[in-house]
Amino acid sequence: MHIPVLKTLDKTFEIVAICSRTQESLDMAQKLLNVSVDFSTDAKSILEREDIDAVDILMPIDTMPEMVHLAFQAGKHVISEKPMAPDVASGRRLLEARTDRVWMVAENFRYEDALLEAARIIQSGEIGKPVTFHWDFYSAMTPGNLYYRPEWRHTGAFPGGFLMDGGVHVAAGLRLILGEIQRVNATIIQVRSDLPPADTMSASLVFDSGVIGSWNMTYAYGTPWPHTLHIACERGAMRVDMHSIEVVIGNET
Repeated sequence: MHIPVLKTLDKTFEIVAICSRTQESLDMAQKLLNVSVDFSTDAKSILEREDIDAVDILMPIDTMPEMVHLAFQAGKHVISEKPMAPDVASGRRLLEARTDRVWMVAENFRYEDALLEAARIIQSGEIGKPVTFHWDFYSAMTPGNLYYRPEWRHTGAFPGGFLMDGGVHVAAGLRLILGEIQRVNATIIQVRSDLPPADTMSASLVFDSGVIGSWNMTYAYGTPWPHTLHIACERGAMRVDMHSIEVVIGNET
């Protein structure tokens, strides 16, 4: 997913090296790149190179913080996959270790056109101040799903499991549209034995702005309906998914 996009940005920067833990991954990367770059299984030697300004780090959650930290120590700009760490303590250590280099977590909901437009509508005030919301994500994580396959996602080794891995996106979308979250009260359960340590959640949120609402999520079983965000505001209402926005003010839609 990363390499094809990086190739479209060749007028912004040049890819000079790729590092991976296995030769199989390196061979796959080389095939995707289809240009001559350095390939290595030694991350330290790559990070020591002075001709490298920035690194794109995509690794399993439990091993990624160590590599991000090494990149900070080497003075590199960093874009890293999400979530940033397997637990709160590790995440805070990374925040403390970050230097004056740019660090961005590669979360994509913040760049979805529909969510950006929803945020603009809310910020414009045209449907008044938001009061409450609900956002339901019901998506079955089956063995045929690309994201089901990696073994590290089934160890139960990090809090939240798939809920954290996928929930990062929903949290980012809510913060984009409704602002910062002040408090969360949530209940999580594990319904399926192959999705440890939890696969289903119901959460109540309070935002700094006073907005309250609910976020319900499960990876155990799906529904045939889209993942639609509903927001009730003082002068109207809005519902949003990744493909459309519907705004109602009075009798006008």
